[in-house]
Amino acid sequence: MVLDTIHGTIDRRILLYYRVDPEWLQRALPKAFRPKLYGGYGIGGVCMIRFADLRPRYTPRWLGVGSENAAHRVAVEWEQDGVMHEGVFIPRRDTNSRFNLALGGRVFPTTDAAAGFFSLGATGYSATHDPSHYHGMELHSLNWAVEPLEVDDAASRFFDDRTRFPVGTVELDCALLMRGIEHEWRSRPDLYATSDGASLTVRRT
Repeated sequence: MVLDTIHGTIDRRILLYYRVDPEWLQRALPKAFRPKLYGGYGIGGVCMIRFADLRPRYTPRWLGVGSENAAHRVAVEWEQDGVMHEGVFIPRRDTNSRFNLALGGRVFPTTDAAAGFFSLGATGYSATHDPSHYHGMELHSLNWAVEPLEVDDAASRFFDDRTRFPVGTVELDCALLMRGIEHEWRSRPDLYATSDGASLTVRRT
């Protein structure tokens, strides 16, 4: 990774959670990642986040930058060098910041259940131009508070793509809102698919 640790404030973070048929979700994932199930469903999400004062470690706050960002995420498990891990796979990111580009309902009946499920998946791996190579980052929230969010309408190019998820295989479950969260992004070792594509390793094979 270019930078080891990034500090900043999450001004606003909106999380949309989708419950997804596990078989169809697996088809949308690289072979090495497997859906992490909750209540028999795969769980996907869209994270829409506004950063403020985003800056490298030891850099003064006044030099920080702000940005608007969105990421599509899927809760996953994977085998890494013989050990099972869990986190999120990020098939798509969007941002208005050049700095960020350099960084690599029914299922959840209560707010605490949804927040707790994804708080355990703070480690995320993003797709790159190389389908066997994944960039890693880990989010550390220094304070943690969420509230439920009522949704009138929502659309996602990833989860609403009927060539990827036919009608009946995915449904919006719930939404959460976070504000004023002090946080750090910490780099994690990049991962590479093994020759058979079934697991991941920190060593390029």
